[in-house]
Parts: sequence; C-alpha cells; structure tokens
Amino acid sequence: MVNDIITNKSAARTIEILELLAFSNKPLTMAEIGRSLALPKSSCFEILHTLLEKDVIKLDEKDKTFHLGIKLFQIGATVFSKTDLNNAARSSIIKLAKDTGETVYLAVEDKGEIVYLDKVESEEPIRSTLPIGSRNSMHITGLGKALLATYSFEKVKKLVGEGELLTKTKFSINHFNALEKDLEMTRQRGYAVDDREGTEYLRCLAAPILNYNGEAVAAISIAALDYRLTDENIPRFADKVVKAALEISKKLGYNGEKLY
Repeated sequence: MVNDIITNKSAARTIEILELLAFSNKPLTMAEIGRSLALPKSSCFEILHTLLEKDVIKLDEKDKTFHLGIKLFQIGATVFSKTDLNNAARSSIIKLAKDTGETVYLAVEDKGEIVYLDKVESEEPIRSTLPIGSRNSMHITGLGKALLATYSFEKVKKLVGEGELLTKTKFSINHFNALEKDLEMTRQRGYAVDDREGTEYLRCLAAPILNYNGEAVAAISIAALDYRLTDENIPRFADKVVKAALEISKKLGYNGEKLY
C-alpha cells in the first residue's frame, strides 16, 4: 500500500513537471522547477534524471535548463492521430479554413474549460493563433458557448458557476444570467458567436460536433479579426461553420440535420 502511494505521488509529480515545461514560455532550471512546484530537491532531481534518460525532456548544458523533447511530441501526435474525432474532423477543418480564409480550431471541454486539440491557421499576415493543448474559459469563447448551449441548465451552472463571471475584455459576458440569454440565442440561430469577448478585435463563430447519441463531444470555430468578420458576412461564414460541424458529426454517426 505504501509503495502504491509513493508511485502515485511520483507519477503526479512527473505530470506536473511536464505540464510546467509545456506551458512555460522559456526553458527552466531544476531550481526553478522545484520552486514552482514546491518539490523537494531530491525528488525533482530523480524525476528529471529519469525523464532525461528516456529522452522525454532535454537538458541545455550551457545554461542548465530543461525543455520538452521530441519524443513527447511524437507520443502525443501518435495518440491524437488515432482518435476517431481527429480522423473525422481533419479534412473538414482544412476545407473550412480554405473556404473562409480564416483560422479554424477544433476543441473539447475538459474540467470546465476549452482545450484546443487541432487548428489550421489562416494565411493572412495578421491572424489568430493559439497553441494546441492550451486552455480557455468556456463562457468567453465561441467554442465554449457552442458546447454550453447543448448542455442542461444544471450542467452549465456547474461548469461556469452562478452570479458574476470572469471577464477578459469590455465585451465579455460578466454574469450567469446574461450567459443564459446568449446560449438561448445560440440555440435559436444554430451557432455561437464570440464578439471580441475573449480577445479584443477578434470574432469567432462556432458550432458543436455531435456523436451518434446526439451528445456534443467537441466544437469547431473560425476566428478572424473583427474588420474581416463583419456583421454583414457573419451569416455566410456561420453557414460554412455549421455545415462543417454537421459533416464531422455525421462521420461520428449522428443522423440529425440540425445541431440544436
């Protein structure tokens, strides 16, 4: 029993180190890793040494900093390439990006947040770009609201929380009641809109992806600067997003003709 507890703790610490390195904007020294995660020096050394031996991380001998190795990317890419969702969505999001000229994202909900799984970037010199694996709040993203609109009132409340909500721009939805109204509009028109709510000057249109049971398993969106995604062309672009989401849904076994 004691050995099991020690093993679990080591595994958890290993994951914490990998996550820290993945989302850090620079390589980190062992001391920086230890301080950030409050790890004992001996534990930190042992885990880093093991990860180095397995080529999961790399050490820059010049400044003694650690960063993720290519093996971790290869493992992740292999896992992702084998998922039904990726296989079903990839060709559709490539086509959507080509048809709209804008960046397309594929995302899922995890622990009440949006996690970006895949993207096809616009060829425009100024464009939206977010790292694969990064997270965002659901109520300030088109992707998140597209998914929330498929959930029950109780589930939305559980994921987002009641009362005042976190805001990122002056356009962000700042209260649960306002979010509920926005989600009802999403259901009625058939797609979600992020009107500069997560990032100033950026608009997003999104729609859910449903499985064979009609359950939302992911969402796709296009993201564009507001001067390119105007009020006049939103309906035309939204139609393309909805059609792509429905196409992917049918590949997953969905038989309906509407997403809401």
